[in-house]
Amino acid sequence: MRDKYSIAQRNRVVEENLCCIDTVLRRHGGWVRQTRLEYDDLYQSLAVCLILSVEEYDSSFGPLRPYLYRQLQEELRKNQEESRAEQEEYRDSEGVGIHRESSL
Repeated sequence: MRDKYSIAQRNRVVEENLCCIDTVLRRHGGWVRQTRLEYDDLYQSLAVCLILSVEEYDSSFGPLRPYLYRQLQEELRKNQEESRAEQEEYRDSEGVGIHRESSL
């Protein structure tokens, strides 16, 4: 059963744990730079994840902060996979376009 928070309590918990986003981004900074994701977009995605994680939190999951770190890292992995797929799709479409132009 989820722990029930009022909106004000949820917002307070989220504000108190915004530092988790910074920590996750700092720990994975090399990857963030390598994938060339926009920092603001990534931060926003992790902030939404943080809000949803606080809403879904159940004390049976264990302490809150480690749970939040796990959720944020999973969201970061999802962003990584999406970024890779987009980059591969772009490379494939770019290669096809070059091939067509060269055959004319």
